[in-house]
Amino acid sequence: MGSPNSNVPAFASSELKELKQKLVDGCHILDREGITDSFGHVSIRIPGTEAFLTIAGVSPGCATLDRLIWKDIIWAATKRRHMNGRFMRASCAPVPK
Repeated sequence: MGSPNSNVPAFASSELKELKQKLVDGCHILDREGITDSFGHVSIRIPGTEAFLTIAGVSPGCATLDRLIWKDIIWAATKRRHMNGRFMRASCAPVPK
């Protein structure tokens, strides 16, 4: 189930390493400050793409690099992807220009 969005870096690429760490750090900060709860959603857009990184099956306070997934916005808007026995669905609002 590949992405039709060919400009998205591979998930394990060094290009995404810093972005992934920022997402995990942001999850922990939001949890520590009481902004999210166990059902909180945190994600980060991959610059220059129609894709984003988010946490899967875990509350933001328990986010780790191993619990991250990437989603293609266009693909996810019309399909459901199976992940660890659960269906994941994504949608987003347009990014302001």
